[in-house]
Amino acid sequence: MKKTICAVLLAFLSIVSQAQEAEPTKHLDFLGISIEGEIDDFTQRMQPRFRLKKRVPRENYNIYEGTVFGHTTLVQANYTRKSRSVYRVLVTPKHINEVAWQDSLAAHYGEPVETPQGSLYQHPSGIILYYSPQGYDSALIYLDNQGNAIFKEEK
Repeated sequence: MKKTICAVLLAFLSIVSQAQEAEPTKHLDFLGISIEGEIDDFTQRMQPRFRLKKRVPRENYNIYEGTVFGHTTLVQANYTRKSRSVYRVLVTPKHINEVAWQDSLAAHYGEPVETPQGSLYQHPSGIILYYSPQGYDSALIYLDNQGNAIFKEEK
């Protein structure tokens, strides 16, 4: 079930990201850390705020642990197979006050557009989606437009 939800989210994010500006001038930031470049460079930029917890090269992602909006959480950074370029960051908070979490998101990114998939924050350089399905853990997804274009090109 979780894989199906992720697949639907990825399809939605791909469609929405195509609607974004064709040539953004910079990469999307994840809490001040630019979502760009090769995964090892990204890992260096994540430190010391986030600790590398696990590398999963077979699935093309790394998992980090750190604090996001006052909650200790896991963060997954996905990268492309060939160039190893980071294109998506997925935050999976556990045991959070969702109202406080959404207030933090609004304070940080402005007011969202409400969609059937969740709260969507659109930026010229990418999108941020807060997804909270009933009965499942919520997810905060950062999708960089330039990184996503590389991902699609390398598919």
